[in-house]
Amino acid sequence: VTHTLTASAGSGGTVSPSGTVTVKAGESQQFTATPQNGKEVEFWKMNGVAVQTGGSTYTVANVQANAAVSVSFKDIPVDYSWIRVASLVYEVHNQELHIRIVGSLSSEFVKLYVNDQEIASFTDGIAKIPLPTEEVAIKAITNSGKSLEGWFKN
Repeated sequence: VTHTLTASAGSGGTVSPSGTVTVKAGESQQFTATPQNGKEVEFWKMNGVAVQTGGSTYTVANVQANAAVSVSFKDIPVDYSWIRVASLVYEVHNQELHIRIVGSLSSEFVKLYVNDQEIASFTDGIAKIPLPTEEVAIKAITNSGKSLEGWFKN
């Protein structure tokens, strides 16, 4: 005995496998959602009823009947507070570029990258590097992986 699972995705992403999948009675079928940039999975539904919140995969276990599986997507919320609480400040001192983090999160910053290479650590909220001679990409990283990015052009 086989049953048919019909998978669909709402706007904002795709589901795989998509369309009609034939599954033997008693077996399981896993579905994988791929959100577009800036989106995340909101709900997985089976026959119109929410069965899981979030998650990139959903498995229909022990299939005993035909069913419709759908996944919906939502915008990833932007944490605007992060933008307000920290900024990069550049100061030049004797052929050194001092990069200072200002804001309430300044103590969380631990590493400084220049053109994607770790080059310095923050001490008392300041990282010091040789003064760049050309435009460079600067990224400050927190201990939790958040980053601030900027450009410096001498």
